[in-house]
Amino acid sequence: MYRFVALLLVAALLLVAAAAAARPRVVATIRTGIAPCGVAVAAGKVWVATTTSSTVESIDPRRNRVVGRPIRVGSRPCGLTA
Repeated sequence: MYRFVALLLVAALLLVAAAAAARPRVVATIRTGIAPCGVAVAAGKVWVATTTSSTVESIDPRRNRVVGRPIRVGSRPCGLTA
């Protein structure tokens, strides 16, 4: 009985350790326009719609920075799709 409980305890600890290791972590903070709202990934870039700025910006994920100029779009963009 004690072995069974010990095995369950070890299994639970392994699951907790695996879950902790798999948690996402912040690798970079990238400044975009005001009030980023929608995000899509396409063509090797991350595209971000910024509501208050009424723009869509592209981010180079390898360099973790905005590339090019913001693209002006209609009023208050939010949803993006790839």
